[in-house]
Amino acid sequence: MSEVLNLNIIEKIKIATAKRDPEFLNSLVDNFLVRSAELITEINLALEQDDFPQIIKNIHQLKGTSASLGAEELAQLCLKIETTDYTEITQLVKQLSDCYNKTKPEIKQAFTIKKS
Repeated sequence: MSEVLNLNIIEKIKIATAKRDPEFLNSLVDNFLVRSAELITEINLALEQDDFPQIIKNIHQLKGTSASLGAEELAQLCLKIETTDYTEITQLVKQLSDCYNKTKPEIKQAFTIKKS
């Protein structure tokens, strides 16, 4: 199993959406990636402004969508940020972009449906 992704969740999503147009999964993944990038930008802006409630709000949203689509490492990092002491948040938030960049190609590949 990938350390970045939860392949069991991804497989369940693929099975549940098997009868839909393959573009549905592409759209789902693309929307997730766009929204995740937006949230990370918002989190970084909130960090610059020391707006910890906004950081936590956006982290919570990112955690939920990441977990729902099987982006395990990103969801776990969000959980860690959500539950850490404020003094450690800055260092952890700096890891978000790297984690997202590592997740992006893997999740795209995992959701690619091979044509028979």
